[in-house]
Amino acid sequence: MIKKIILIFILIINLLGCKAQIISSSQNIIPIEDYITYPYDVPEGYYIKDVNNLFDKYIGTWTGIYDGKNYEFVVTKYTSSFLEIAMDELIIRYKITDASTGNVIIDTTPLLDDSPMMITGSYLDENGETYHLEYMGEDFICGQNGYVLIAVVNNNTQMNLAYAVKGEKTTDCLTGTAEQVLPPFITLTKQ
Repeated sequence: MIKKIILIFILIINLLGCKAQIISSSQNIIPIEDYITYPYDVPEGYYIKDVNNLFDKYIGTWTGIYDGKNYEFVVTKYTSSFLEIAMDELIIRYKITDASTGNVIIDTTPLLDDSPMMITGSYLDENGETYHLEYMGEDFICGQNGYVLIAVVNNNTQMNLAYAVKGEKTTDCLTGTAEQVLPPFITLTKQ
């Protein structure tokens, strides 16, 4: 019985040791591609970092047309910090104009990095090809919110962007469900 308990104890320590090896103990860094294995379990004082420059292919200005509207998405890298954990993430600013008149429908490009209207990064898929972000629009209290997925394709010259509406409304919403401004799916070209 004691041998079994000791064996289980050694096995648990070995399993915990394997997980700790993914984190660079000398620099307290977790590579961004490994973050998906630690979404709720990152120790304080660590930095979830884009050490292998996986974000580089996303960074830049991407444009496309959908349903009579011109879309411009500006993707940048941003380092956020929360509870003594730093994290590299992508943020997206966007400008939407009417294709026929040129009138601006919405423009978040002049806003600061930490504005709640930024489309903010969350994590990179296990395959390393799709990046997940969260979106809160100008009328988020009335359901203009959801999830955005981006994937770079065609030798990094195009990016697919997909939007899934969460549609959560708060009790402060008095006008009914807001019109969505992001397209459900669009293929964008890098400028």
